[in-house]
Amino acid sequence: MYSTRRELMNRYGISESTVDRIVRVIRKEDGRRYPTRCDAIINFGNRIRIKDTVFHDALRYRDLIERGIAPRYEEGRNYEGYKV
Repeated sequence: MYSTRRELMNRYGISESTVDRIVRVIRKEDGRRYPTRCDAIINFGNRIRIKDTVFHDALRYRDLIERGIAPRYEEGRNYEGYKV
């Protein structure tokens, strides 16, 4: 499932700048951490949709991803119920 920035802001109770920071992390790691076949971000002109599991993973492990020591991303992992 894909969500817009506003939907993610409401779901996680975070600011727009935090969502933008996470999107930058996802774009930087696309192809390395997140397989290109998973389509982490879909662009529709000015609007983007972000894959929920990828966003949750990047939000949860952002600091570890930037250091290069985050656990491996698994496409089928159920992220529901994980605390951020």
